[in-house]
Amino acid sequence: MHAPEQMLIGSNWLHVLGSRYLTSWLAAQQWRPALTTYQTGKLFQVGRPDDMRISVFERTFNCSMGLWVSQNFRMSSKYQPWRLENALAIGVLHPRYDGLHIPRTTCITGDLNIHHLAVEDSGRPAFVATHFKCPATLGERASFTPLWQPELVNSLIPEDRCHLKRLAMRDGRSRHVIVVSQNDVAADYCNRRNDGGCVTDLASKDIVASGLPIPHSPSWYHDKLWGLNSGTGKFDSIDMEQGRFAPPGFVRHPTWFDLRGQLRRGHAFVAEQRSDVQRSGTMTNHESQSPNFEFPI
Repeated sequence: MHAPEQMLIGSNWLHVLGSRYLTSWLAAQQWRPALTTYQTGKLFQVGRPDDMRISVFERTFNCSMGLWVSQNFRMSSKYQPWRLENALAIGVLHPRYDGLHIPRTTCITGDLNIHHLAVEDSGRPAFVATHFKCPATLGERASFTPLWQPELVNSLIPEDRCHLKRLAMRDGRSRHVIVVSQNDVAADYCNRRNDGGCVTDLASKDIVASGLPIPHSPSWYHDKLWGLNSGTGKFDSIDMEQGRFAPPGFVRHPTWFDLRGQLRRGHAFVAEQRSDVQRSGTMTNHESQSPNFEFPI
């Protein structure tokens, strides 16, 4: 066993361990992860102040959950989505940090339970209003404007029935959404997690995959729809003709990237919440109780 690398924290309330060679891997990929934790209400940004250490910067946002990263950050909290801009001009380096992301705009939506959000190529923000069972965008007069609703839902009221929680972008627009259960009874999705999930194409309104145990995080990558089948711990593409996942714990949102020097080989960085289920893949944080996995595609 090798001693895990320690990360620098500004105060002693949090202790973070990283696997061996994590700093060199981040340096080689020039990758700086950001993540949210809705239960503790934190936005974490991971950086590398030098070749030997990793720094973790955190800020508190009530029930922070959805996170979209491009040139800026878009993030959801309990009552409002946020836009954070990098205050550093292009080409300007800070002596300690990779960027200085500052909250610039927000709006009050109320408690929509936003699980995921993104920005379309047109600049329109899109997010999943889980309490209201629909993907939506910001409204001029109302808290939000629905983009689509499942046919099974008969009313737009704040009851989490089918647990619609993620959307996938395709060609710069919101295209696919997933639900945990196909029913219209408040909170009944908890009783249908074994095989109640499905993926819907917003353009055709067709269900492209069904019978899924807790599907999570659909994403369009290299002309395929990918997703996490969290109930079984599987991560793979979705066979659109068969309506099933094509043949590692409870997996969550993947991040796609191309390894530098291997640009033809896409990789997904997948976070796992539990460690009590048999897993496969290459662990990139093998000394953690809740490791992350890197899957070559």
